[in-house]
This record gives sequence, structure tokens and C-alpha cells, in this order.
Amino acid sequence: MELSEYGRRHRAVVVPLTAVPIIAAAGGAGWAAVQPAEYRHSVEIRVPAPADGGGAALLEQHVSTYRGLVASSAVAAAVARETSVRAGDARNGLRTSRPQQGAHAGAIVRVTYTGTRRFEAPAVTKAAAGAAVTELMRPAMEAAQGSAAAAESEAGSGRRALDRAAARYGGLPLEEYRALQNQVAQLEVELDAPGGNRSPAEIRTALQTRKKRLAVLAPRAMEVAELQDRVAQADRKAADARLKVLDLEARTDAARASLVPVSAAARPVDRGVIVLRTGALSAGTGVLAAVGILVVVQSRHPRRDPLPVPPGDRPAQPAELP
Repeated sequence: MELSEYGRRHRAVVVPLTAVPIIAAAGGAGWAAVQPAEYRHSVEIRVPAPADGGGAALLEQHVSTYRGLVASSAVAAAVARETSVRAGDARNGLRTSRPQQGAHAGAIVRVTYTGTRRFEAPAVTKAAAGAAVTELMRPAMEAAQGSAAAAESEAGSGRRALDRAAARYGGLPLEEYRALQNQVAQLEVELDAPGGNRSPAEIRTALQTRKKRLAVLAPRAMEVAELQDRVAQADRKAADARLKVLDLEARTDAARASLVPVSAAARPVDRGVIVLRTGALSAGTGVLAAVGILVVVQSRHPRRDPLPVPPGDRPAQPAELP
């Protein structure tokens, strides 16, 4: 059956359904036209690299992570704390893009906020861009701070052990141990080549006395030396971790300082494009609804073809005159 013939047979159903997309488009366009005016503001920020010397792939992954964080609930909550915009509105209105210009376009992200509050939009974009940097650097910052705290705790434990050893031995025995080692070496030299006022017997007696004292001090000196080495290693670890924390803080501050507004104030969003887009979407929805209604109607009232007429019952055709 041709389309025109189908339309003639089902005119009572098809004609009213053609009004559905028109009504839907008009309703959608009207709804978009009466919505409050929206304003848009954008800022650009340079995303900090994850680590010095990181490759392009690592930087690209870092930038993608940053873009995902801009629309996260943590950033929306931070924006709500710094501005009067609700977290849900901030999250729905925040978007990101990558401006393809400049020598460092790969690390630059544009953060855009669209909302009904014109004078709040610049504050929202600034707060969102800064909060996303903080969230981006948070894992590395927490890891570095944890390493610094662990190293400082280990160094403190070593110092307390040194204090206990000093109290137990009446002081740290390392200086006495080294002094006795020097004296033993000098006495052995003097014993091999006597030239002083002391006799060899006196030298041997002094040497034996000092060796006995060295035997007593040796385990104590080794214990103290190990504790001091442990404290020194922990101090080096803590210093490296503190430098890492300072580096992360500096890169975070540098990223925040790189924030540049695209415009001084928020600009109104073109309503015509929104009205046309909403009307087109509503019209498409109306077409789908009309097709669905038509299918339902046809399924409930199936088409019945006329029964064929036997050849004997057909009326005779008048003969044509020559």
C-alpha cells in the first residue's frame, strides 16, 4: 500500500497525530523561553605535572584526572563552602575544555560555569579550579606527609633509645671507646720500640687495663653506634619527605597562580540557540510519541482486506463499441 493511500484510509488517525510534534516543539521552546536567564564565565589554569620529568602520557593522564575532578562532589562541596551557590547547582553547571592554542596548551584546562547567578559565576569558576588542583595533588601530598611523619616518628624513637642508653651507661661510650683505641695503639707502638721513661712491664700493664675496658665498652659502643645510625637515616628520610611536601605545595601554589579569567565578568548565554535546541529535541520526542501512538492504534484495529469475489459472481463488463 502506498503512503498516500494509507493516509487517505487512516486520515482520522494520522491527521491528529501530526499535531503532536508541533505541540511538543512549541511547548519545549516556550518552556526554554520562560526559564531564568543564564550566564557563563570561564577561567584557564595550568594543571601541575604529577612529578618532575614526567612524560607526555603521564601529563595527559593527570590532565584527564583534573577534568574529572572539576565536576566531582568534593569540588562542588568546596565551591559551596566558598560561595553561596549550592553544591548541586555548582556540579551541574561546571564543565571543562582544552583550548588548543599556545605552546603549553596540553597542560591548560578551561573551567566554565553556567548558572543563573551572574555575579557569583566568577567566584564559582575560581573556587572550582583551585579546589580541583587541591584534590588532584591530595594523594601525593598525603603520601609525602605520611612518609615525613613516619620518618620523624622513627627518628624520635631512636633518640629516646639513645637517651635510655646514655642513662643506663652513664653517658654515651663512643668517645671513651675511641680514646681507648687510640691509647692502645700508642702503647703497642711504645712497647715495640721503647724509648720513654716507662718500663715494658708498665706498658704491658697499662695495655691490658685498657684492653679490658675496651672489651667492656665494645658492645655498648656498637649498640649506641647502631642507634645513632638509625636516627641519622630517619632524619635523612624525614628531610627528603619534607622537601617533597614543600615541592608539592610549591607546584600547587604555582598552579593556583596560573589561573587566568577568560573574561572579567560573566556573559549572558544566547537564549535563541537554547530555545531552538529545546524545540528541536521536543519535536523529535513528539515524533516518536506519535509513531508509538500510531503503532498502538493499528495493533488494536488490524486492517481487514476485502474477501475475493469468485469469477462467476463478478458483474459482466459492458462490451466496447467498435
